[in-house]
Amino acid sequence: MGTCTFCRWIAYTDRTQFIGIIGDRIFLLNYWGVKLFARANSAITVFKFIILGATILSLILTGFHSENFGTSSSFAPYGWSAVLTAVGSRANPATCSLT
Repeated sequence: MGTCTFCRWIAYTDRTQFIGIIGDRIFLLNYWGVKLFARANSAITVFKFIILGATILSLILTGFHSENFGTSSSFAPYGWSAVLTAVGSRANPATCSLT
């Protein structure tokens, strides 16, 4: 089988120039594509931070109650020692059904 009809009329130097031009076009397409996606990524990142900020702000504005930060809290009615004792104790391996 011979070479393709398109390549038959192209001389060796013309063929290398043709391949060089195609390579340059592919390089430029990749270069511009990376620049475009970098800009798009920056825009998407800014959009994500705006949504995050709007979510935090709306939750603070709709659900913030200053009385939750007072001294009269029912979280630990017996003091922090009871909480720390519960955290520090471990289950007895002989009676624990999870082991």
